[in-house]
Order: sequence, then structure tokens, then C-alpha cells
Amino acid sequence: MENYFNTLSNRLENLFTFNMVKTLVAILFQDMEQAFKVFSGKSDQDMSDEEEESNLDDQVFFEVRNAKISTREHIKNFLGLLISLCSKEMQYKIIEHITRSIIFEYKVMRKSIYNEILILSK
Repeated sequence: MENYFNTLSNRLENLFTFNMVKTLVAILFQDMEQAFKVFSGKSDQDMSDEEEESNLDDQVFFEVRNAKISTREHIKNFLGLLISLCSKEMQYKIIEHITRSIIFEYKVMRKSIYNEILILSK
């Protein structure tokens, strides 16, 4: 059984490289940052853009929002599963990358998302 797990772990790490994981984490951080700006009322756009956005159809807005939430959930689930199945070295690299981004690069991530990734990885 141990040999099967090692083979599976190696195949996963060959299929899903660390650079791909970094890209997924970057997408997650970008989505969290946008959600934080909307929630906190901060915006990088000028008023004319905000007026144009406010005229969007509500249904389109909710569809886009739901798609973003769905993407976030899928990435979270995938990272948790990958961490649980890959080698200890890869597990450490993924968790270290997320933690360094939060601490040293001041990336925004809800604590609950990070906790859920860690819970899924067990």
C-alpha cells in the first residue's frame, strides 16, 4: 500500500507542478482581494466606471459573483486534496508558499479559506 501511495504521489506531482499550484494560489489571492475591496467599500476605479457597473443587470452580477465563489471553492478543494495526496516536501512547499504570501507579501485571504484548505489536507 505504501508503494501505491508513493507512486500516486509522484504521478500527482508530475501532473500538477508547483508552478501550477502557485498560479492557482495567485488566482485565489486575486479573487479574495477583489472580494475584500468590494466588501470594505474600497475601489481602484473612478466614479464613471462605478456608475456604469451599477447599471448592470442584477442577474448578470449574481451569476458572475456565484461563478467566482464556485471557482474559489474548487481551488480550495483542489489544494486541500493535492496537499493530502502529495509528498511531504510538496506539502511543505505549498503551505509555505501560501503562508509567505499572506505574511510577507500582505496578500488577502480569509482565515476560514486557509483553515478549510488545511482541514481538507488531513
